[in-house]
Amino acid sequence: MQSVNSSSQAHGVTNTLLPTEPLPDTTSVPPRAYSRSPSPGQGNYSPFEAPLEEPPKDRKTFPAYGGQGKHITRKNWLRFFTGWAVHFPALASTIAILFISQQDRYWYSEEGVSLHVGSSNITLNADTINNLLQLPAKIHELLIIASLSSIVLAMFRRSLILDGVRLGFLTGGYRVGDLTYLGTSAFWRQGLNTRKPWEFLLAGFVVFATLISTIIGPASAVLLVPTLGWYSLDQATDFQKIKPLLFYALDPESVTPSFLQEDASPLHGKATCKSFAGFYVYGCPAAGFSDIWSWAQSFRAGDLGDKPSFHYPPTELRRELVFANSSDSSSSSPAKASIILSTTPPHFLMVSLGLFSDYMASPEMVKTLGGESYRIKTSYQQEEHKIFQPFVQSKCRTFKKPKAADLGPTDLELPIKSFHCFEDENCLSFHGKSHFANKKTMTWLDDEALEGRPVSDKFRTVGENSSILLLLGQLPEDDAVLLYACGFMTSWVLSNFTFDPKDTDILKSSFSDQVSLNGTFNLTDFFKDPTQRAQPITFDRTVLDYLVPSFDMDDDEDGSNHHYSALGRITKLFTEACESPKSSGLPCVSPVDTNDELATNIFLSKVFGVYLTEVLSRTSSAYFTYLKTTIPGKNLTLRNLSKQYGRSITHTEFNFHNATHFNDTRRNKLVNPDNAYSAIQFTMDRYGYGSGHSRPTLDFALSTMYIYLGVVGIYAAIIGTRHLVSFFIVEGEKPHVRVLSIIPWSDLQDLIVLALKSSPPLVKEFKGAGTGLRNAKHWNLIVKVMADKNQNLTLAVGDSDFHKKNEMDEVDYEGRFSYS
Repeated sequence: MQSVNSSSQAHGVTNTLLPTEPLPDTTSVPPRAYSRSPSPGQGNYSPFEAPLEEPPKDRKTFPAYGGQGKHITRKNWLRFFTGWAVHFPALASTIAILFISQQDRYWYSEEGVSLHVGSSNITLNADTINNLLQLPAKIHELLIIASLSSIVLAMFRRSLILDGVRLGFLTGGYRVGDLTYLGTSAFWRQGLNTRKPWEFLLAGFVVFATLISTIIGPASAVLLVPTLGWYSLDQATDFQKIKPLLFYALDPESVTPSFLQEDASPLHGKATCKSFAGFYVYGCPAAGFSDIWSWAQSFRAGDLGDKPSFHYPPTELRRELVFANSSDSSSSSPAKASIILSTTPPHFLMVSLGLFSDYMASPEMVKTLGGESYRIKTSYQQEEHKIFQPFVQSKCRTFKKPKAADLGPTDLELPIKSFHCFEDENCLSFHGKSHFANKKTMTWLDDEALEGRPVSDKFRTVGENSSILLLLGQLPEDDAVLLYACGFMTSWVLSNFTFDPKDTDILKSSFSDQVSLNGTFNLTDFFKDPTQRAQPITFDRTVLDYLVPSFDMDDDEDGSNHHYSALGRITKLFTEACESPKSSGLPCVSPVDTNDELATNIFLSKVFGVYLTEVLSRTSSAYFTYLKTTIPGKNLTLRNLSKQYGRSITHTEFNFHNATHFNDTRRNKLVNPDNAYSAIQFTMDRYGYGSGHSRPTLDFALSTMYIYLGVVGIYAAIIGTRHLVSFFIVEGEKPHVRVLSIIPWSDLQDLIVLALKSSPPLVKEFKGAGTGLRNAKHWNLIVKVMADKNQNLTLAVGDSDFHKKNEMDEVDYEGRFSYS
């Protein structure tokens, strides 16, 4: 040793790593803790084959350096908790983020958040808030990476003192999240021993932890940063506490009657609707005539492809009448296989929700709720608050004759045997039987005064009452007449309704597209539940004049009397002056090429089906809409929205006498609206930023977090099981089963210090490796922490170091010895 120092000083170099004083006599060192060394050529050995020798109890320091020794593993109760300190923040924050991200909760509006600081207001816009939320997302990312790194380090340090680790993996335990390391030859050429699956598990877990740490940052941001959309209203508002909220002043059976008759609601007392007033009076079924007439008038421009829309002038909400062409599979003839399906939301619902929307836009509510946009949704899932809409099947057939009187007894079949009857017995009775139009049903055929003129009959029932309606008529052509017969099957169908002011001003329903309409007709995706079946409508003969109002008026020029009906005025739109000299001056049909029978049938089915659908949607119109709410300082109140926001500006309110009945001062009686009126049950959402909306990115982020929780859970289960098993193992036995709470080398710097103080390895593979290994295969050398005879820890590399007899020994993992 002294000669080495002298040589160093001769060259002007001071070796500070070697002691300058003679080492103490090693004979004074007590016996070493482990007296076994592997025999030469022995490849696989147990680190505890020889019995342990009990060390002196007063041995605290080591004469090798005269410093204070330290234990490698913990023996006290801290070994159960120290390793988990880094996991608790990551687990707590992950669980909190998962809980928040899955709560359907509104956070703030599109404009951001206004803060009142002293006498000033500070507004944080949405972008600023979203950017600020990136900070906790980043902190959460770092906590998870630290947690995963802690697991890797625990596995790595355990291997370092038991079986050793590969040279290529010597820094792997500290490089979780380092993608570049996964691409180095040190990682890929470190080799794996198939008899030691722990090596594969350790390397594989580093790869897994690195990939998770790469995606955990974006996943945290996805879960924490709110998204723009519709969110449920807070439970603290009246609209969530009071259910139902809106009432329509008509009982449910009258709102959607299954049997329409003149002397019962909703047509009782509306006799004026059968005449001229029926064209324009708001509460009449045919009050939508002007809108239908305007839509039909544009047939030349769009071939009636546009959906007609309707609205209630005091409000901005509209509804559309949707129609679709369905196929009648029972018919083999294309010309006879067309059925038109038509539907629209009920008019009373559009009016009621339109009035409520105006109420929400009032200064009173803007001040209370902030003026955000609100979406309204109804649902038929609630048995007591179902809302129906009309559903009409219409089908027409035509037959061309030189003269109407020439119609034969079987020339024109009534198209009434192919409707979907929804188990209605009256409708089913026409299936499988053919019925034909004749001079008895077409009473005008022998009337020469009507020859060559358009004739439009009114709807008629088959018998005194029926669920099937008929419509017969004629349209003149050049040198011929086109006779038509139409059949109709009407029903009420359950539906959901949505009004989204951010999207459109139209009230949408479950049947707002052709796919849903055809699904209803073909029973592909609707009415699978018997409680959701359609309710067919039966018509009494007395209500037919309400459906098609008419009136007589004298002509000022010739003084003759003319009869006008709603359908007559519409069919007249489809005629123009005939081109034939023989029929000059007379009207002729012009909408389509009547030689195309199918196109003509579809055209007439569409026109008359749309008209009947609109009439049915208005059968229960003109009743009041009430809002049940609370007023500060008062009890429950029933507010008349029809007067306050409708065609009048009168404020009419009724106070509730108790929790169920209000005092109707008009009739001086107590009324329970739940029994007397139709409840319009709905939910409200407001537009802004929030959490809880399912989307692919959210599902991916949740999966990532669940994977992390699963990994930590499995790790905790393994550690807990090993702690439990260790109580039944004799001390010093089965080290691979025990949980080792290792103290040093939690940081790469500590491992570097250990490498610097270790003796140079004797392996030949390290010769000339100062600038890097010459052969990548050498990364598979085993590196292990061992102790020399003076209880100094060192990094031993390869068999050359492991087999130094009487110089290197296993370290004590029981925490009974101290090392330098």
